[in-house]
Amino acid sequence: MAREEILRAVKARLESMTTANGYGVDLGLNVHYFQDFPEVYDGPPALAFFDEEEENAEVGYQQERRLKMRVDAVAYIQSDAIAESCGLLSDVIRAIGVDRQWGGHALNTTLGTNEKHIEAMGRRACRVTQEFEIVYRVGPFES
Repeated sequence: MAREEILRAVKARLESMTTANGYGVDLGLNVHYFQDFPEVYDGPPALAFFDEEEENAEVGYQQERRLKMRVDAVAYIQSDAIAESCGLLSDVIRAIGVDRQWGGHALNTTLGTNEKHIEAMGRRACRVTQEFEIVYRVGPFES
């Protein structure tokens, strides 16, 4: 259950990413689990999150798990591609870091690599990707 609880906490956190909560874009209104966005995006600002891989190690009588996560965000550029793409990435990083223990379900969260892509065709959507790792522990053979 620990992994499911963490995923639900991640989803809730991402859903809080709205302008009313101080973020630059209302990404939290469209949060998806394991959904790839099309190459040429024509929808509202949105986020997708993925729990792609998990490593396990024994620590005493517990299993320490390292859950590798990824968040993809997409929004349209209004005027300043540099400022808006950096702001989009900054919002995603800020949301991940609000509570690195995810409401007590994890030991820690660390950031990994990130990427930015700006579409050259159409309405110029900006896509950002941020990888991160959530470390948590469970009993032997628990999920």
